Amino acid sequence: YITSTTQISGLSKNAFDAYLFKDGKPLALTAENKSDEAEVISAGEGKIMKIKDLLAVRDGRLSETIDTLLCYVRQDVVGTTSSSGYRVIKYDNPTLPMPERSMTSANQTDAPLFWLAVIYLNYAEAAAELGNITQTDLDNTVNKLRDRAGLPHLSTNVGFHDPANNENVSDLIWEIRRERRCELMFDNNFRFWDLARWHQLEKLDSEKHPDILLGANIKADVTTTIDKIGDYIDGTKGGNKRIYNAKYDLSPIPSGQITLNPQLAPNNPGW
Repeated sequence: YITSTTQISGLSKNAFDAYLFKDGKPLALTAENKSDEAEVISAGEGKIMKIKDLLAVRDGRLSETIDTLLCYVRQDVVGTTSSSGYRVIKYDNPTLPMPERSMTSANQTDAPLFWLAVIYLNYAEAAAELGNITQTDLDNTVNKLRDRAGLPHLSTNVGFHDPANNENVSDLIWEIRRERRCELMFDNNFRFWDLARWHQLEKLDSEKHPDILLGANIKADVTTTIDKIGDYIDGTKGGNKRIYNAKYDLSPIPSGQITLNPQLAPNNPGW
C-alpha cells in the first residue's frame, strides 16, 4: 500500500471500530471517549480535518496504520486522497520528507513478507482452538504485541463479552482474532484468508454489512460535496457493491488439472 495522486483504498469504518481503546475494552464497552468525529483545523477550500485525538485513546497500532489527518477530495493533503478519508501510512519510510516518502516512482515503501508477529498469532490461535491455551502462552505471544500497542494484557478469562461477537466463538478466541486483524491490517491479504478459514467470508458482503464500505466521520465538514452516507464518507467509489456468494468458500479447481485428472470433476460447488 503506497500513496499517489490516484485515489487509494483507505481503512473502513468497520476496521477502525475493531481496534480496542487504551482501557483494553471494545467500542461498546469502553469508558474512553468513543467519538469518531474528525475535527476541523483549518477552513476554506483547503479545509483539513484531524483525528489525532481520536487515535490517542486507541490501540497504538491504529495510529501506525493511518494518518492523523483525513485525506479525501478537496482536502489536498500531500496530494493524495483516500476512498474512505483514512489514508494508509503503514510502512511509509519516516526518515524521508513528505511527499518523497509516498511517491510511487521512488518505491520507498517497505514490504515485509513474514514476521515474528505472525508466529505469535498463529501459536495463540492454535492453542485457543485446541482448548489448552494458558496464561503463559498468551504472555509469550499476544501480550508481547499488546505491550507494543500500549494495551492491557489479555487474560485467559477475558472479563467481558464484546456485543460485536457474532461468530459463535468464545470471548477469548474472539479477542485473539481481533489481535490478528489489527496486527496484520493491510498485510499480505491475511484478512481474506482468515475470514475464509473461519467460514466468515459473508462479512465481506456490503449489503449485509454496509459499514465495511463507510469511511471517516466528517460531520464537521459542512461544505464538502463528497458523497456521504449520514455523517460518513461513502467509500463505495461510485456505488460499487460487493455481494458474497457461498461458492467463494472454496476456490475452483483449475480446468487444466481436471483435464490431467478427470476424477477431480465435477468442480467445487458453484464453479
